[in-house]
Amino acid sequence: MDPRFTVERIVREPLEHYKVGDRADRAERTAWALGAVRLSETAARPASGGALGRAAAAVAIARALAARPEVLVLDEPTSALDVTVQASILEVLATLQRDLGLTYLFISHDLGVVRQFADTLTVLRRGEVVESGTVEEVFAAPREEYTRRLIASIPARQDVGASA
Repeated sequence: MDPRFTVERIVREPLEHYKVGDRADRAERTAWALGAVRLSETAARPASGGALGRAAAAVAIARALAARPEVLVLDEPTSALDVTVQASILEVLATLQRDLGLTYLFISHDLGVVRQFADTLTVLRRGEVVESGTVEEVFAAPREEYTRRLIASIPARQDVGASA
């Protein structure tokens, strides 16, 4: 979040770089994306650490959404956020998934968070697939010890937030 740039410019920048639409279309997409993540220009320049974390995550999501993708790759999208901010971002992601029919490739070490969004789950260890299946199958009867340890490590706080 470069303080020299407005939030609108940060979100609009990839649209300009890839010459998506005309100026009016880019402005419309930018406004739509910021609205979709519930972010205004003033909310994007907060003073507190938690609010800044939420704003930065929301700006990153809006920037990706502006291109109106069918699939959104989310690599540890809430890992650096406190629990309250994480819940807020997860709620936004769940709403976007439901309302826009987005598909997420959700990459995370936090299976509690993944469980909220995923239909299917692939567990990797050192770059190798160790287990794959529906979320229900993997959580109900993990076949691999590594997967069992990951599931056992889910903190109770993971029940906070949105559900898909």
